[in-house]
Amino acid sequence: MRVVRHAGNVSVNRVGKVLEHIHSLDDCDRFKRPSVFRVLAVREVANGYSVAVVAKNLRAVNHSEDRKKLFAAGGKWLTSKDVHNTCTTWKKQNPASKQRGNNETWQEQALEARIWLEKEGWEVEPIQAVRACDRELSDGLVFADSKRLSTLCRRGHFVLMDSTHKTNKLRWFLYTLMVRDEHGSWIPGAHILTAREDSDIVATGLKTIKWWCHNQWHLRYMLTDDSAGEQSAVRKAFPGLSAGEMEVSHLLCKVHSQRTLQKALPGEANQRCREHLMAALYNRKTKPGCEESIQAAINVAPRHRQSYVEKEWWETRVEWANYARCHSAILLQVPLTNPVESWHASLKLGVKKEMTQWSLLGSIERLANTAAQWDRKAERSEADFRSLHLSDTTFFPGMRKLPYPVQQLVLGQLQRGNELLAEGADPLPLGDELECDCLFFRQYQLPCAHMWQHEHTFGGVLEEEEVWDRFAFMFEDCGFEIYEGMGVTYSTKELGEEI
Repeated sequence: MRVVRHAGNVSVNRVGKVLEHIHSLDDCDRFKRPSVFRVLAVREVANGYSVAVVAKNLRAVNHSEDRKKLFAAGGKWLTSKDVHNTCTTWKKQNPASKQRGNNETWQEQALEARIWLEKEGWEVEPIQAVRACDRELSDGLVFADSKRLSTLCRRGHFVLMDSTHKTNKLRWFLYTLMVRDEHGSWIPGAHILTAREDSDIVATGLKTIKWWCHNQWHLRYMLTDDSAGEQSAVRKAFPGLSAGEMEVSHLLCKVHSQRTLQKALPGEANQRCREHLMAALYNRKTKPGCEESIQAAINVAPRHRQSYVEKEWWETRVEWANYARCHSAILLQVPLTNPVESWHASLKLGVKKEMTQWSLLGSIERLANTAAQWDRKAERSEADFRSLHLSDTTFFPGMRKLPYPVQQLVLGQLQRGNELLAEGADPLPLGDELECDCLFFRQYQLPCAHMWQHEHTFGGVLEEEEVWDRFAFMFEDCGFEIYEGMGVTYSTKELGEEI
């Protein structure tokens, strides 16, 4: 249409072919998309979904039935571009709360994070250290929830520590200390954010956490990946007997050690060397047996790699070799850093890409929300610990005396015993005190698959009520903390039989 104003008069003229004034709803939807789709798109983007995912779901790309409903609602002409434009406009008008302040200096971001943490009742302290390598300053922020910090004090005998990156725009590293509580749940006890990944600032953070615990954190074992910085930080923060403290043993994750081994000694030329070191890593249970394997690895290694094997594997054998864990049940139960890596995975779930643009405060808010979810899981495990029972315990009533997660462990071994029986495997000899040399029994001191195999084959092994009373007595007044001080005994084999 063309509007003409002349001498106080207004005339409206039709130009070209146009639709009649009264036209179909389909024509309305074609020229202007229904507002309901804009509202839905904005709502989904606000919940954290990407624009591409929202557009795909709204347009019902892979669902013919939903597409019919879409057309009936007026979405026949809806395109990905429409959704993208709507969401982009909304994002510009409503920047994500976790991105606010991400362009400020690290000092301003750290101050905002500290104020928020103090308001929420967390322990928080900015830290600074001088790097030993170049004498430059390194900054960080250490913080912990008081309830989880008390769990660290109680169960800090064995601690897992690992770092993750890309959780904020400043590219600061996030370190987390994980402990297992009395009911088998893993708890993120404390956290350290550092601008650099050097040992001095991490050691300062660990010392701050020690101070918060008021000498009630009695660390005996620290398990990390093969990061040299983390190993050095633990030595600096926990000097051991020289400072009148308990000696701390630093252990390395077996999977990370294996990856380092395969990366440092690749190819067929190093195959025999790797096999001997792998035997020491996973199989050899005695110190002489382990040293025999490492020495054999040195002997068969290419000449130019022998010094490397001697320095990096022989001299550090107490940190990675299997024999260094065989004396303790909890060390055999947890040879990997999987729990802390699972924590980092849940922290980034669904927001991994977005986190790289968050401020320190935004990252910490996400951490607090994720930790609250883990707390709820731990509370549920605590409630179920002595109240739930597996239905399969009907056949062995004595098993009902065990805590719920322990029943799950024993039932898994019962199923494995059935598999051994079906495979026709010969039963292993059991000790007079109903003991076994297998890994599971040394880990948990509970009925293993071989005991169930004996029960199914000969009977009379796990039928008596007194047998279950013995195992239930372990957990009568405690939970999984029983394993922290539990030693392991096993029948000694000849060195040649260990592999």
